[in-house]
Amino acid sequence: GGSGGAGAAARRRRREIFTVSLAGLGMDVRQEARRRDVDFHINDIQVDLQSPTRDVVLKSLTRPFLQTHSQREDVTTLDVRLRQLKLTFGELEVSVTGVALEQALLLRRGFSLGTGGLALEEVLARANAPFHQLAREPPPASSKLVVSSLVVGHAKVDVWCRLYLPDAHYVPKTLRDTIQVVSLGTHRLDVKGAQVKLPQQTLFTERHPGEGSYGAVMARVSELYLPHVKNCWRSLLQ
Repeated sequence: GGSGGAGAAARRRRREIFTVSLAGLGMDVRQEARRRDVDFHINDIQVDLQSPTRDVVLKSLTRPFLQTHSQREDVTTLDVRLRQLKLTFGELEVSVTGVALEQALLLRRGFSLGTGGLALEEVLARANAPFHQLAREPPPASSKLVVSSLVVGHAKVDVWCRLYLPDAHYVPKTLRDTIQVVSLGTHRLDVKGAQVKLPQQTLFTERHPGEGSYGAVMARVSELYLPHVKNCWRSLLQ
């Protein structure tokens, strides 16, 4: 009886939050000597929020939803060196709500590796042994990502948005402050079907590439791209 109740509780906890539907995926790989070119596309995408409420979070309006082209210089090296990475987007419709963003943040935390740290038994075992006995060989070499050119194509997005800004801690504070200033101090952001256009951007150069771990390069992309997102919010609210 007790185990059955525990199983039922576990099934209730494991509920479907998001569903992602993709259609028309294709990839073409060409390799000459050590250089590799990869073209990839997705024709359609739809992301639905299933719980705690139901909503269409993202839906492609034109095909293809996404096209990518990447050119890797030397596939034999441990580092991933991309001479060029180009992203092209179709038109999208996006619904931004506090519930959806909170669930996306929880999902991201769930996929994060190593957030739990060491168990107590592991801490005690390491404390009682000299370090050279625990690390008997050097750690394996890590791969580094080097992007010499990232071209993010122009994007056209129809936005539906319902946010209570004081509680929207998942939105960067600088972006929240910008929205509140532009919207004359209002605490609630309610946008119905406004169109946002992001111009094409080229990030990184041969002299100043995006370089480091995958997480570090993505953080740099976010840092460079966020000002353009802020400008779009300003145009949306004016």
